[in-house]
Amino acid sequence: MKKKNIIFDFGTVIIDWNPHYLYDEWFGDKEKAEWFLNNICTLEWNFEIDGGKPFRQACEELKAIYPEWAEEIDLYDKGWWRMLSRVDDKMAAFIRHLKDEGYSLYGLSNWSREKWEIVYPVSKVFHYLDGIVVSGLEKERKPFPPLYNILLNRYNLDPKDCIFIDDRQENIDTAIALGIDGILYESFEGVIEELAKRGIE
Repeated sequence: MKKKNIIFDFGTVIIDWNPHYLYDEWFGDKEKAEWFLNNICTLEWNFEIDGGKPFRQACEELKAIYPEWAEEIDLYDKGWWRMLSRVDDKMAAFIRHLKDEGYSLYGLSNWSREKWEIVYPVSKVFHYLDGIVVSGLEKERKPFPPLYNILLNRYNLDPKDCIFIDDRQENIDTAIALGIDGILYESFEGVIEELAKRGIE
């Protein structure tokens, strides 16, 4: 049976977000930026913000540990917009196409509450979605099942009727464990190919 509900992650899948866009320019050296993001403003630290910790609190706590990096840590908050490149035009057009074809579309994303409240009003593509669950608002995060269950329960979705598209394998693994079909995003073309195999074009 063809799936009728398609669930999208946001970062990488719909909108191009990468801290290197900010810090490569700041440091003028990709290797220095890589070291900073692997050792100071790490993905694990950002994960706490995605889970609902306020940006300012997270930055102040980190500066107390690494005062010598205070300016760069503050930049993660103040320069956050420069981590965004653009919405993927091809994916945005495909989402509009799916909407026109009658599919129900949803969003399930790890995202800071503060930044989401800024991004959502100005990014039209998200307004094509029938429902959205964002980690920072719910204080739950992928890949943990409670965030997925919030989406399923809030919008009365049957897992077997859903496909989830995400760029991280651990997030896909949780979806599959909950009975949701999963597609690992590696490229837009790859997603289109995988959806076509499922009869969705």
